[in-house]
Amino acid sequence: MKIRIILLVTMPMLSSINIASGNQSNCIQTYEKINFQTSSKSICLTEQQYLFNSDNDDVSITGRMASLKIPDGIKARLCTASSDDSHVCQTYFKSVPKLSDTYKNQLLNLQISRFDKNDFYMVVSADPQYPWTCKDDLMNCDDEVRAKIDNESRVKSLNKLAIDLKGKLVGSIINGDLTAFGHDWQFDKYNQYYEQELNINNYPGLGNHDYSNNVEDCALNNCATRMASYLINKVKSFSYSSFDLVESDVYYDFPSLRKKYQGSLSYSWDIGNIHFVQMNYKPFYEINWNSWNFPQARRDYYVIKPSLEWLEKDLQQAKQDGKKIILNLHYFSYFFLENTSIINILKKNKIPAIFSGHSHVVNGISSRESNIYGRGKNLTLFKSAAAKYHKYLLVHYQGEVMTVQGVKNDDDGQYTLYDIGTFSLN
Repeated sequence: MKIRIILLVTMPMLSSINIASGNQSNCIQTYEKINFQTSSKSICLTEQQYLFNSDNDDVSITGRMASLKIPDGIKARLCTASSDDSHVCQTYFKSVPKLSDTYKNQLLNLQISRFDKNDFYMVVSADPQYPWTCKDDLMNCDDEVRAKIDNESRVKSLNKLAIDLKGKLVGSIINGDLTAFGHDWQFDKYNQYYEQELNINNYPGLGNHDYSNNVEDCALNNCATRMASYLINKVKSFSYSSFDLVESDVYYDFPSLRKKYQGSLSYSWDIGNIHFVQMNYKPFYEINWNSWNFPQARRDYYVIKPSLEWLEKDLQQAKQDGKKIILNLHYFSYFFLENTSIINILKKNKIPAIFSGHSHVVNGISSRESNIYGRGKNLTLFKSAAAKYHKYLLVHYQGEVMTVQGVKNDDDGQYTLYDIGTFSLN
């Protein structure tokens, strides 16, 4: 396989990029096998005013790219070169021992640039929920024309933010309700906007509209399966820290082949010193369903379990690694703070902030809890508004603090910022 590499430097002082051997601290090392086996090429940045682009001077690597070593201070964006709906991009901020199977047998483009892990931004949004556009959340109305404008303008504003922040915007967290019901035509629109048109990493979570409301209420359970399958494949495509999924081998149980997916589908990932966790709908959610997998001629079983047991183990490792922990989920109820297991997890890990969605209207602080950790230490609860309200949150992580701003976008994708506050991560 031939892998074409397009190398782009995005920094005030342009750097040259050299294809060379060696393991310099400013070089990305590619490997043909997983776990950094069989070194292939080093791609290096130097401090010269020079821009290299292989569109003008082709450079190719023969063989498979299966893992990447990325040193501190550099990020790598890997994209499949296809321009159709299968086009996939992901930015990596640390070494990747096993690249997703998505990149197998693909022509790949690679962009590398400088990255300060102690100074970056993350967007936190919720409820794209295409094509739900009701202003009264008790109603059930869809306006596809309005929903198209709402979601397109959100993505346009995100892409404009990414340009204006000069490479410091590392991704967009979506806290659930990606679609209104998980139908194929709804998911296709979500995928178009948030996977194909969005130019930064997408870290999605599932909400009640994705895999709760539709179970046993959609033909062959295809809606819930579609959304769960999407999330599973999405998480596998990037360098996660932990993923609450146990996936069986294919087995036969009369009268058909079968496969089981078991877990909460919660996952976590690190960027610099921040440990992000996506818990999906809510911590106690559990449900079972099955559906027929036509392409594989088998029946797939989904066993969704509560996430707290996994969460406790995940946060224990993050704490040992000295990470600051940020929790995300779709639905957060104040009744959760009366649950002993949740309170114990919060106290043990001194979590500074929890971000959620579901309410649609609120975009900012929903509560500051001062009775959990003791005097001088608060748990701040944030909510992000739905796409129909043209608002979301922008979080700036700098060392020991995070600064949160609200973003209001118009129908053309232009945006304005307003201050919400600066909060300690300790």
